[in-house]
Amino acid sequence: MLIALLGAYPALAGGTVDERAAAVHELVAAQDCLPAMTMAEQLVADTDTVEAYKALADAALCAGVLGRATEALGALERLEADGATVDALRARIDRAATRAPVGPAPRLPGPGEYTERSPAKFGEAQRNFLNGVNFRGRYLFIPDSLLDVWYESHRDDGSGIPARPSLGAYALGMEYVLDAGSNAGIFYAEYLKPNFDAGYWDDADREPDYTDGSWIAPKEFGLVVLGADYAAQFRANSWFGFTVGAGMGVGIVTGELVEWQPGEPEGVVDGDNVDATCGREDPAYLRATSLGCKDDGALAIPGAIPFIDVNVGPKFYFGDKATLRIEGGLHNLPYVGASFGATF
Repeated sequence: MLIALLGAYPALAGGTVDERAAAVHELVAAQDCLPAMTMAEQLVADTDTVEAYKALADAALCAGVLGRATEALGALERLEADGATVDALRARIDRAATRAPVGPAPRLPGPGEYTERSPAKFGEAQRNFLNGVNFRGRYLFIPDSLLDVWYESHRDDGSGIPARPSLGAYALGMEYVLDAGSNAGIFYAEYLKPNFDAGYWDDADREPDYTDGSWIAPKEFGLVVLGADYAAQFRANSWFGFTVGAGMGVGIVTGELVEWQPGEPEGVVDGDNVDATCGREDPAYLRATSLGCKDDGALAIPGAIPFIDVNVGPKFYFGDKATLRIEGGLHNLPYVGASFGATF
């Protein structure tokens, strides 16, 4: 699936030299200089052609890496590029050299190290990453068809038993992003609020027994989730890319899930019913609703729950000012969501 998606964008996978070079020039035109360097270096590594070195020279001049632009000029002369192209590039390098600040030459970065989107101003240290602060929202869910494997649904079965609730959750939070161009670190904090009502949960038994389930109700139940993800980023042009990532987190449980169990016959010793006299031998859904019995306590849930993240989706760039990610994947449960925020 991922290969098919990437294949739709020739600058990233399987494009011709001309298409990939055009993508570099487009990034340069948008002043996204260092991603242009990354793409140009990969193009030069893949193919020793005039168009590849013209793209590298354009990106290097944009990023202010004159040594690399000069090397590209030498390669064009070696490949016997047309004289007008060589002369024009030499003039651009000479003009850029006269504007360069006096001082020791910087270390020439290697392939893959050009990760910032724009060159530093004179007198400023050049960062190899951008910061980002995002707002994020997600909807998590479990398909009813999957729940049916473990719990009876009681939907339209004529039993008169309340239908099992559907499970979902909303998660809202913030992200801090360290964006290094081809990869990014995402650190997040969010509040996850389950979106399900009190209801009857009856195990899917081989021999159906509709009276042995529990009635479960959320009581201010939620999770505060903290975590970090790594994302590999594939950029198609100045405004669009694709991300694939994974990570881990931990959810700190707030509130509780209270339970009503089936009524217990008279004579049961050390039973689970808090009020054994209420609803003897009645199913949990009657004890919790029509009979009004006291609940039998909270479910035993760990105070902290590990989270596994798998994320995939497109990413949109609004210059160097903002980004939008639209994602799907796994956040312990399947989810869809988006993150939007500023970069600086």
